[in-house]
Amino acid sequence: MTKPMLGVIAVLVGCGGGKKMGTEETLAVKAKAPPEVVQRARDCDKSPKQGCGRLAGQYLMGQTVPKDTARARMLAEKACGAGDQIGCFNLGYMYSHGVEMKQDFAKAGELYQGACGAGIMDACYNIGEFEELGQGREQSLERAMAQYKTVCDHGEQWGCVPLARLLKPSDEAAARAMADKACKAGEKDGCKLIEEWDGGGTGVNAP
Repeated sequence: MTKPMLGVIAVLVGCGGGKKMGTEETLAVKAKAPPEVVQRARDCDKSPKQGCGRLAGQYLMGQTVPKDTARARMLAEKACGAGDQIGCFNLGYMYSHGVEMKQDFAKAGELYQGACGAGIMDACYNIGEFEELGQGREQSLERAMAQYKTVCDHGEQWGCVPLARLLKPSDEAAARAMADKACKAGEKDGCKLIEEWDGGGTGVNAP
């Protein structure tokens, strides 16, 4: 599960003041973006670490601004280079999916590692997937479980489901309890996992 766009609480302000607008602010205004996005673009113009990372994600997914993956890469690189881990996360996503660059799981993993260390659980989860599938590294279910546990312990039930799946062979009772808790919390994959184990479903990877 990959979620390149992270939630944000932004200050809602207008574009007045008569000051000359920077490049990103100008583009956001031209795209008729919401006030909070215009503010984020204005912040990005002032400092790469103050809004460029989130703005990159919006251009990457085409959310409230026209989709522009080339601009997303430029902004993500700019933000990540300034130490903004949201920018690094979005850049990692682009490497892992081969967007505007050659697919490189090893490079994506390096970027996700820093983002995970900064508390971005989506990055921790993605590293878990790389470990489980052996993408960009030697496969290790033990390391995958450790990554999923980080997410699960953070209260994100979508991280508990793959942990439960990998835990079942060694501790079925704990795995069932974990999947059941995720299911009751509204995580549908947890419900599907229980159904699979009970012989009434096709598993979390079913379409």
